[in-house]
Order: sequence, then C-alpha cells, then structure tokens
Amino acid sequence: MSSDNLVDAYCGADIFTFASVTETQGIVLVEAMAAGLPPVVVRATGSQEMVEHEKQGLVVEYNLDMFAQQVLRLLRDDELRHRFSAQAVIRASELSSRTMARRLERQYQLLIDEGKVKGSRHLFEKWRSG
Repeated sequence: MSSDNLVDAYCGADIFTFASVTETQGIVLVEAMAAGLPPVVVRATGSQEMVEHEKQGLVVEYNLDMFAQQVLRLLRDDELRHRFSAQAVIRASELSSRTMARRLERQYQLLIDEGKVKGSRHLFEKWRSG
C-alpha cells in the first residue's frame, strides 16, 4: 500500500483495531494514533506498551467477545472516542522517532557527562578492562 493510500485509510476511519498478539515495535499503532485514531488492542507485548488503557484507547484481554464489546463501546460513545482521539495524537508524539532520538541523545549525553565527572578517559573503560 502506498503512503498516500495508507494516510487515506487512516483518515477514513473512526477507530483503529489491532488484535495481533505478536506486535514487536508498535509502529502501526503510533501511525494510527498520529492520525487521531483511538485504538482497541489486545493485551500483548508491544501493544500494551504503546496504548495506555482508558487514556488514548482500550487494552483488552485476548477474548473475541470482550474485544468486540470494547470496539462497539468506542464506536457508540462519541465523547469517549473524541477524548481518546486527542490523547492518541499526544501519545503518538511522545513515541515519535524524533522524540525517541532526542531521548536517546540525552541518555548518551548523560553517560558522557558521567564519564567526565568520574575522570574516566574512556566512557566504556570498565567494559574494556573486563
């Protein structure tokens, strides 16, 4: 699917459902939330780290009936859907590649600064010496 078609698909939706139990990075969840789609996801590694239950979406046990009930709940409750949608955009921003790169840069800087304070000539001196 082209990126234009993907954007059109997200923009044409009201919510994002994700029933996979094998998501590893959550990229599709971040994309959907960036488009303002509140997600309904199965409680599984990856998904439950991306979506905060009852904040920007719903995290549901791996049970078809429960999942369907929560999808319907979100589709029927405009106020809840709009509230989750606004929070989904914020969450997507927190998880964006730019934000993550900045966090990683800060961590590296902290390690560098810590090495300078301790007078270490090399940041990984402990590892080199075994």
